[in-house]
Amino acid sequence: MRSMASAQNAPSGTDGAPDWVFTIRRVAEGDQNALGELYDGTISIVFGLIRRIVGDPQTAEEIALDVYAQIWRQAGSYSQEKGSALTWVIVLARSRAIDHVRSRARRSRNMESPIEAASGHSNGDPDPEAAAIAENRRRAIQKALAELAP
Repeated sequence: MRSMASAQNAPSGTDGAPDWVFTIRRVAEGDQNALGELYDGTISIVFGLIRRIVGDPQTAEEIALDVYAQIWRQAGSYSQEKGSALTWVIVLARSRAIDHVRSRARRSRNMESPIEAASGHSNGDPDPEAAAIAENRRRAIQKALAELAP
């Protein structure tokens, strides 16, 4: 299994867990193999977290791929002083998943709002039946006025 081999390639921390700092530094230098090692060693955690947030496995897979693409682009911005490398990866995954959920909710609201907005606005014109009745009254009144003596 590649993830076990990958985790073994990364230097271990004091608790025996892989030290992903070294791997992320290699990713920052453009090492694609390092990204593969990071992916193999962390995907189960990342995918599980994203799936719990978004609910849909296919969407979770897409978001997970986006997370690793973001890691590829932003690995140089990782700072060990701000937290562990695994925490950084998890925070990126969580943020992406939450952004997706919020975006989906916003799209849903936007799709509903034109209908809701339209119901609150009227153009002031009566409905066709009322317009026909008003027109008949107008004609009757004009006819009656025309028959009156000056």
